[in-house]
Order: sequence, then C-alpha cells, then structure tokens
Amino acid sequence: NGLSARPSPNPLRDRGTLRVTAAIPAGDRAASQALATGLPGEVSLVDMGGRVVRTLWRGTLDRLVFDVPFTARDARGEPLPPGLYFVVLRAGEHRSISRVAVLR
Repeated sequence: NGLSARPSPNPLRDRGTLRVTAAIPAGDRAASQALATGLPGEVSLVDMGGRVVRTLWRGTLDRLVFDVPFTARDARGEPLPPGLYFVVLRAGEHRSISRVAVLR
C-alpha cells in the first residue's frame, strides 16, 4: 500500500501499465491510512540524468487504485533508448519513485 506507481511488465519492451495506488501512510500510531484522493497528481517518466522524458498522467486522484497505460516512448513519440528510467508520482506534497527498465 501507500503512494506508488508500479510499472508492469518490468522490464518493458513497448507497452505497459502503471498501477497507481493513492493511500498515504498517516503515521505510526494511525489505525488506518489517509487517502490521497482529491489531491492533484502527476506521473512522469524520468531518465537517469533527471530529465522528464514524458508526463504519463496528470489530473486529480479520484480513485484509490487505478491503471495508466503507457508506452516506451518519449513526449515526441520516439522510442526510448534501452536503459533504466524512473516513474515519479507526485500527489500534493507526497512523492513516490519506482524504477522501470526499457529493453529493445
């Protein structure tokens, strides 16, 4: 649980899906989790140099769990070079980072 955007499959050859989860831990003593629903959110694909290759999703988190389809292409539609990339999810002040490998 928690705030995450998990890519599948990983490694990715062409097309995949991000499973976005928007349940933010509310603290050690909390009996439940605070939900990030209602917060503005964004999922970006970032290269090893820290450059945003493509924004995969932007909007308001309106569900606890949802899927975002994505392809191994940059913002211009060009195929991504093979390598390691980061999937960065931001929701309000919270952030989650996952890795995804692109193969050709």
